[in-house]
Amino acid sequence: MPESKKPAKTGADTKVPVVAIGASAGGLEPITQIVAGLDASFPAAVVVALHLSPHHESRLANILEHDVQLQVDTVRNGDVLQPGWVYVVPPNRNVEIVDGAFVTSPAAKGPYPKPSVDLLFRSLAASHAEYAIGVVLSGTGSDGAAGVRALKLAGGVTIVQDPETATYDGMPLAAVGTDCVDLVADAAKLAEVITSVVSSPIEPQLPAGSQRERQLRQIIDCLKAVRGVDFSYTKPSTLYRRIARRCSLNADQDLAPYIERLQQDPDEARALANSILISVTAFFRDKEVWLAVREELKKQLAAHPTGQPFRAWVPACATGEEAYTLAMILLDLTQSMDSPPSITIFATDLAEHAVEIARTGIYTSDSLANLPAGYRDRFLAQSGDGYRVRSRVRQITVFSVHNLISDPPFSKLDFVSCRNFLIYLKNDYQRAILELMHYALKPRGMLVLGSTESTSTAEGRFVAISETHRIYRRDQTVERFPSRFKSQIDAPFRAAQTPARRAGMALAPESLQTAAQIALANYATPRWVVVDEHDIVKFISAEARALIRAPTGPAIMRIHDVLANGLDLELRGVLYRARRERKPVTGSRVNCQLADGWRSVTPHAIPLDGEFERSLLLMFELREMRSAEAERRVQESLPDSMDSDYVRALESRVEILRQDMQSMAEELETSNEELQSQSEELQSSNEELQSMNEQLLTSNEELQSSNEELITVNEELRQRGGEMDVLTASWDAVGSYVDDVIIVVDAAARVRLLMGPEERLYAEGAVRQSSDRFWSLPWRSGFMPMLSAVRKRLEREEDGPLHLRLEDEQAECDLRAIDWSSPDIRAVVLRIRWARASISDPG
Repeated sequence: MPESKKPAKTGADTKVPVVAIGASAGGLEPITQIVAGLDASFPAAVVVALHLSPHHESRLANILEHDVQLQVDTVRNGDVLQPGWVYVVPPNRNVEIVDGAFVTSPAAKGPYPKPSVDLLFRSLAASHAEYAIGVVLSGTGSDGAAGVRALKLAGGVTIVQDPETATYDGMPLAAVGTDCVDLVADAAKLAEVITSVVSSPIEPQLPAGSQRERQLRQIIDCLKAVRGVDFSYTKPSTLYRRIARRCSLNADQDLAPYIERLQQDPDEARALANSILISVTAFFRDKEVWLAVREELKKQLAAHPTGQPFRAWVPACATGEEAYTLAMILLDLTQSMDSPPSITIFATDLAEHAVEIARTGIYTSDSLANLPAGYRDRFLAQSGDGYRVRSRVRQITVFSVHNLISDPPFSKLDFVSCRNFLIYLKNDYQRAILELMHYALKPRGMLVLGSTESTSTAEGRFVAISETHRIYRRDQTVERFPSRFKSQIDAPFRAAQTPARRAGMALAPESLQTAAQIALANYATPRWVVVDEHDIVKFISAEARALIRAPTGPAIMRIHDVLANGLDLELRGVLYRARRERKPVTGSRVNCQLADGWRSVTPHAIPLDGEFERSLLLMFELREMRSAEAERRVQESLPDSMDSDYVRALESRVEILRQDMQSMAEELETSNEELQSQSEELQSSNEELQSMNEQLLTSNEELQSSNEELITVNEELRQRGGEMDVLTASWDAVGSYVDDVIIVVDAAARVRLLMGPEERLYAEGAVRQSSDRFWSLPWRSGFMPMLSAVRKRLEREEDGPLHLRLEDEQAECDLRAIDWSSPDIRAVVLRIRWARASISDPG
């Protein structure tokens, strides 16, 4: 391309949209399709990163020039990106975009993608944020996946070629697997999609007044019906920006057709919901913040009471990197403590797919770039193409699906990290969440927020430790219950105050209540409770309220924590035997004091059937005690007045518990021995497989790198072959109209080119063979002087051009030497032409 076409360097504008295209094997064709589909007025810069062999010069820029309306150039260090230009990354170079300009560097040695698409995408995300568009096309491996996550985190757009139509689906599948892709489409449609995205404004054009509110309500209702999440808590500005982006991806000009699309296409509704629930984070995101948090945690752990567990919560944890970051820091800080506390980190998120990724704990090597020195080897182990968080880190990190807006919080926490979540909420919800955090934290517990968030909406509940890094401490002088829960106190017991037709408290689905009613068919007691396999209360009948103590706030109720005093000891044995024997079990009668006096209570446990087979139905038979007996029990409740009957009852219960514990101990011992044996076998097999896997991984990376280079070279050769076919056809067409003969001969006497009526050169009836050398051709005798002149020039005995008159052939020969590919190799070009009078007479 002529240098004069190059635009003058101006100040970099990071609000100019940039489309970065990453591809590998099989990517040349879709790249050509995309750039050929962009018209000359395309208002964005395009950067193409195609994995290329580092040992061959690329002709990609030349290939694209023939098919596109935009200007094409090769990336050079320091060039400023300009709209309307296509920039091609050269072979064996990595490219980053910093402040709107290119920064090039040598590609890393070894079997790594060259150029790195991940590096390009990450730099584009940091430089252009919402004005960045990343496109992943055909290719092997997973390059580009980590970059897609970075673009999504920065608010950019991510587009992937449909893996089913890609020649090689490795890169598209890896990108789709991040759950951070905005659109998957066939390569033929991508140019139209990209043009729509680039042409659409970042700030949406919205209808005014009631129409806007009505349309937003329609969208929220549609998302709630499909995704089960009420997005009314989200700031309207955030919702509108996400909706506008989805409109542009679907080429919808306004909200009306897009709402119709949402109502008809559940997949689009899920895509919009996922774009609002940005499930993206990073290890040590905002590293300076985590360094400051580490210092505060060090002080907090030093003052932590010995023997007390350290409990932390990371709500909106996305794919788990932040939770694992906290886990690594805590393990690092506690390793040198004499009596380190047990650590539990609760990590929750609304997106189930993100939680599954977090539980797996497998991440790409590029995502670990921010880890401090030594952390990767200590806390992660290589697994395939990436790294997996080691089991000791995963064991202290508990992931679960949780709605921070509506679900009860965790309690008695020492630390909460709720970063970059509040910014998406309305002010009322921000205040409610901060009140929730205050309630969940212990006195002097620590709270960390995102860089643009603060505790201003919940004044008086937190004291700043570092406003710069958004680190706060719970104000222990304030004890206010969260306003969100004021209407929920004693909620589990409201059902008991309602009419009989609402006699049960629905903590469980109606199907569970039905299963309990079926199990109760043969029993007359109205006092019953359903518990799950963890002894969590799922349903309470109204009549059973007398046996239950109300909690002090919303909580997950374990039957042992809320049961009336005196019943728990007997009930534990009943629960254990019912689960072990899978049949109804009746416990011993227990005398206990209820609100209306002393009662004799007999507990029963019945296993449920079907899908609730792990749940138990607990029934309680109550019998009133005679006044004299009740009075005696009051006296027996005094330590100094216990008689032998009471002691014998206690001893009987202790014996039952001892037998149960002995049975449990024997079962556990047997299970432990079996598990230990299996563990040793698995460990041995795992070590062997790990060794084999490492060897295969190394070989695979080398083969994959070589394969990508060969495929790319092959594509270029195929492209050149097509060009050569066109050129050959052109030569043949020209040759048919030329009366002169043109011959190119190299120093080895090979005929490199022969064009024109060559039959006039040979003896009558003779034909040239493809293997014939120049000297062995069946020349007519009149051409012998020409052969001598050619030999002298090839052997460098003579130089310069020569004009020969071949009288016997009535022909003339122009001859001159040329260089052939290097100064050390000679070649000669000849032009033989006949006198006009002899053209019609070859003899």
